[in-house]
Amino acid sequence: MSESDLCFSSSSSKDSSYFKLLELPPDLCKLIENAIDTNTPLRLKIKGHSGDDAVLCTADQTFAVRSVALSNTVLVVTPPPDAFSLNFADESVVIRDQVTEILELTPSVPKLHTLSEILRGREYDDGQQDDESNEILPEDRHKRYTYDEALRNIQASDAELDHGLKNRHILNINGEELLYPSLSILLNNDYFKVNCDPSLEILSSSLADDHEVPRSVSTQVMSWFGTIKDGKWKMEVDALIKEVGLGILRHHQVCRRPGLGGI
Repeated sequence: MSESDLCFSSSSSKDSSYFKLLELPPDLCKLIENAIDTNTPLRLKIKGHSGDDAVLCTADQTFAVRSVALSNTVLVVTPPPDAFSLNFADESVVIRDQVTEILELTPSVPKLHTLSEILRGREYDDGQQDDESNEILPEDRHKRYTYDEALRNIQASDAELDHGLKNRHILNINGEELLYPSLSILLNNDYFKVNCDPSLEILSSSLADDHEVPRSVSTQVMSWFGTIKDGKWKMEVDALIKEVGLGILRHHQVCRRPGLGGI
């Protein structure tokens, strides 16, 4: 067994607690190894404000990050600064830091509940559409909340966030998030009422021409309550009836269910 001389780095006091060890669960380890083997870029994000417990997000999964104390101290060592120039003639290693804890990752439920509070009072109104700028213009411009902000601040992976936006019926228009309040225009459209599997192009054009509902809105709403395939919309009857029923009952509740505008 080779031997090396140990010495402390001159910057050891500055490097104290600078290094962190991250323990990878098998699934995440396999994901990273596959990215290395296939030379595919892999993007990992750590999210959380100063008062939050941090999470690590892959493209489609969220992991809680927690600190676990180690029973033994782990030393972080490096070769001397001039080791490479001396062709490793110097057998000493430099102690850069001492690690007494490890960061553990465990699968976590995405924290999507904050969406309802963030978007409360931002229900979409057809009258807010500005034809010239094609932007949503809420009464209070300071209440804008963009998709990029949600990606940065909501503790969820990109795929989980997109799924949450769809389930909560939140529109993404020009990068801005708004709750959608009405299905009545869609359900009462004459073309829709006489076609079981209406053409997406014809139905969205009809809604835009007759009711000034932007295609970006109607297409998203149709995707919430059905599937779009080969240019046609296949409605999921049960999901649509359920949402209409909730909208009717919501008017008789003392406390409204957060997350949706009234139908």
